[in-house]
Amino acid sequence: MIYSDFENNWLRLELLSKTAYSFYKLTKDNPYRSNPVIKNGIIFFSSANYDNIENEKAIVSILLAWSEITIDSLINNIIAENNTDKRIAIGYIENPKSQIQISKLANKPKSELSCKLIILFGNEVTQNIRDISDKMAFIRNQIVHDKPLDVFTGEEDYIIDVLSSKEQLKICNKYDELLPIFSEFDIVLEFLLNKSYCDLSLSKKIEEYSFKRILIK
Repeated sequence: MIYSDFENNWLRLELLSKTAYSFYKLTKDNPYRSNPVIKNGIIFFSSANYDNIENEKAIVSILLAWSEITIDSLINNIIAENNTDKRIAIGYIENPKSQIQISKLANKPKSELSCKLIILFGNEVTQNIRDISDKMAFIRNQIVHDKPLDVFTGEEDYIIDVLSSKEQLKICNKYDELLPIFSEFDIVLEFLLNKSYCDLSLSKKIEEYSFKRILIK
């Protein structure tokens, strides 16, 4: 039986979710979360609220990045289970783009995560699953490999110019904004588990693995 770090990564996600929620609940009913408090033309700034929201954003960004890491560890586990030749498995895990004939695909995969899914399941991987997988990888890379940026004043607002040739995704950074993106992540997770659960050594029932379920309401 092959083992991976998927279960440990899932535990890390649950702990990160609890930590992010602990900061979120400190300001969840405070109007400062969305708009500054203005009375009689005076803006009231709360350093405590600001610090709690910034801490929440920091943990949420780690939670999003670790979601992709967790999915990747699950995929690597499935690859190892399905390949008795160690050299082939290592090639699929460490350099998946070189293991498939991308030029023959109608829509080229944009991330290693998508390539690994195609290696495992071929045409069963829908375009939607590929798109979500690419999105997960892009979010992780954008958080982990952040680029310098320049901020200057436009005619009506501040303009942020990121020093990167790649398109920058708008990433949610607050705990109460995670449900829509986690619902997308669950589509990939459910696909993987439904295809491979019986071959894996996991401690929970299949329905207990859900990104939405780790969110505290």
